[in-house]
Amino acid sequence: MANIISQAEYQEKLYNCNNTQYPDPLDSSDIIYSCPEQFGIGYERWIELRDISLLIINQEYHDDLQIEFEAGQYEYEGIEFGFNLSGSYSANRLDYPYSKSGKENFLQWDFPDGNKYDAFVETWFINEHFLKVDIHLKSSELLNSFIHCLNQELPPDLINLIEGKGQENYIENNQLTSAMYLPLQKIIYCPFQGLTKQIYLEAKCLELIALKLEQLTKIENTSIKSITLKPKDIEKIRHARHILISQQENPPSLLNLAQKVGINDNKLKIGFREVFGTTVFGYLHNHRMEIARQLLQDGKMRVAAVANAVGYANPGHFAAAFKRKFGVSPSECKAGKKIENDNSFGIYLQDQISVFDNLKFLFGGRFDIYHSKAQDLLNSSTTFTDSDAFSPRVGVVYQPTKEISLFANYSRSFVPVSGISKNGDAFEPTRGTGYEVGIKGDFLNNRLSSTLAFYTVNKTNIITTDPSDPNFSIQVGEQRARGIELDIAGEILPGWKVIGSYAYTDAQITQDNTYPVGNTLATTPLHTGSLWTTYTFQKGSLEGFGFGGGIFAASRAYGDLDNSYTIPGFIRTDAALFYKKDRLRASINFKNLFDVRYFEGTFIGSANPAAPFTVQGTISCEF
Repeated sequence: MANIISQAEYQEKLYNCNNTQYPDPLDSSDIIYSCPEQFGIGYERWIELRDISLLIINQEYHDDLQIEFEAGQYEYEGIEFGFNLSGSYSANRLDYPYSKSGKENFLQWDFPDGNKYDAFVETWFINEHFLKVDIHLKSSELLNSFIHCLNQELPPDLINLIEGKGQENYIENNQLTSAMYLPLQKIIYCPFQGLTKQIYLEAKCLELIALKLEQLTKIENTSIKSITLKPKDIEKIRHARHILISQQENPPSLLNLAQKVGINDNKLKIGFREVFGTTVFGYLHNHRMEIARQLLQDGKMRVAAVANAVGYANPGHFAAAFKRKFGVSPSECKAGKKIENDNSFGIYLQDQISVFDNLKFLFGGRFDIYHSKAQDLLNSSTTFTDSDAFSPRVGVVYQPTKEISLFANYSRSFVPVSGISKNGDAFEPTRGTGYEVGIKGDFLNNRLSSTLAFYTVNKTNIITTDPSDPNFSIQVGEQRARGIELDIAGEILPGWKVIGSYAYTDAQITQDNTYPVGNTLATTPLHTGSLWTTYTFQKGSLEGFGFGGGIFAASRAYGDLDNSYTIPGFIRTDAALFYKKDRLRASINFKNLFDVRYFEGTFIGSANPAAPFTVQGTISCEF
């Protein structure tokens, strides 16, 4: 029997403060809303990034869930990139009914045109695991940068929207590509916190947007039909190429170019691809980049002047396009750095087997093939590297009781390495081998959970300087990290939440030609720990108001692999005030409350100071 509820009622239940968790003590905009128990299990997780609102849905419903939306009108511009890994849902909208299923993606762009839409029902189906990632852009400005990086053409309707020339609602659905799965998994299982997490997730969101736009260019290009070209048509198309190159600093539009050579613009568009194997402006882009490479290698012009010479008024757009084409920045090319083109292919399989209700096994493996071509711009030489590897993964979980889980796992990793040794032998991939055993417990009726794990990770085939010739490298380096991790999280009393962690990390060099064996890895403290707690008032006049505080500590660490100097340990204190009422959220975060001086990293013999006392306020309202 289906559960039927209005959108307003469902949101009220979902966003109830009792269902709210803050998984990242360093980021008050990272909020998890647990699925109301009467409907199912799982959560919705919202994370605010720069110009992006990221939504992760991981839920399963006991019965069909039908959410009734009232009639309304488009009042706000919305740009959404959706990626559905699993689960099916549908809606009976009259303006555009939709049915989404697993392994699909979509791009939807709605405009605040004031038009009304009728009431409709959105249905989420029973016993399906809904796992999806939605990327909501706060403006279209972010998409402008992608136009300059794409060598091929996007659908004209979408280009008009990005360039601000159209206001027609746009929607496109397609299948997930194999390249989309990895960034999606990295978003869902992001291991970082704070600023590192924000930068990491933003990069993965941009990667997914780029993959979606790349998919749209392929759809647009495959929709172009072949035509029969006469010798005179081919002559006109070649003349069009000449005009395009001669006017590369200020190229004509496709229509203007067609008029100049006396040919239909559609025949020019299709015929150019048949003659030269790419689009008109894809050819122009490649030609510009090749000219830019030659000018940079010549070394007589500054990067900004080169950008202007090939028709880029914005040096930033030029730098992004150049790096996308050659894999290095213009300044690196000017300095003579190698240009590398990498291609990789991977196959991943995984299966979980339940032998008994309390005994489960996990078996998985990944096979990777890697090919690299490196061009030395100074020596005019080219090096090819080919490598492949199989990386297995095995895990087991045993529950002697409902509250206690014992686990163990083994895994291997693969990191491709380009280049060759002095003898001309291609480098092997850097391999990692990891072992982990631990115990997980759930207490206080699952309100408090803790995990204790012991691990060791070994990395082999690490590049190190060749002692017989410092201009070359060899693969003899080996590093090992082993330690203990303890995590505790939960709600001790209604409104009182605690998150604590401790890590003991012994990371050393175990084999190397350059650095002494036994030295500690750089910027890796032996002891780290944190404790964060919050309290939210559950009722009365202060209902929705909360406060929190915590400490973050680390012991001293070495600043380099020589262990020639140390970074002192530190204890940092943070605090927060927050308030949530209906759709209003506000928070004030106090970072490094006592203005402790400490360091976050090193670079060539120097330490990077961390931020001093900082106050950050945020306020948001949902519609």
